[in-house]
Amino acid sequence: MEKSDIKLLIVAAEFKELQVKRFQELAARFEPFDSITSQFFYKKSLWDNKLKKKLTSFSDEQAIHQEIKLGSHTYRWHFENRFYDEDHFYVVNSKMAQMILSKTVTAEKVRLAFYQQAIMEAKDAKLKALFEICHELTFELCVQIKDMINGFHSVVRKRGFFYIIKNELEKKLAFLQEMLLQEIQ
Repeated sequence: MEKSDIKLLIVAAEFKELQVKRFQELAARFEPFDSITSQFFYKKSLWDNKLKKKLTSFSDEQAIHQEIKLGSHTYRWHFENRFYDEDHFYVVNSKMAQMILSKTVTAEKVRLAFYQQAIMEAKDAKLKALFEICHELTFELCVQIKDMINGFHSVVRKRGFFYIIKNELEKKLAFLQEMLLQEIQ
């Protein structure tokens, strides 16, 4: 294996390590989807003008840890200082969530371009195959995130769905990382 190939391989390993970290950070942003309880939810019938008025009267800074009491119900701000609930999440917060996911896709596209270039430049057949796996996994991540953007409301209602994606990708990335490190040593 040539020195240029080894250098590319080290860069690839670093990229994959960063990618796992980025994915974990993204998952942390969506943590409420998996741990939320009924206390954060309310029925459609309670979505009225009084509540809307109260929601819009807070700035982002004021909204942090803010609880809004209306009758016997308490509504909470969550998820990066934005209010949400099970029935109206899409109306209130989907734009922010889609923006976060869109930025993630953009970042992954940069990695796709890197892997495409690495595939063309790699002279070692095994190394080239590894970069192709990197490319495939990154492309898979982009597709899945785009699916989440396109069907965000339905994904939120299936709160475990994101974690299925996360766990499967992390398993694949961990396996790939091990292969890359073995090649470097």
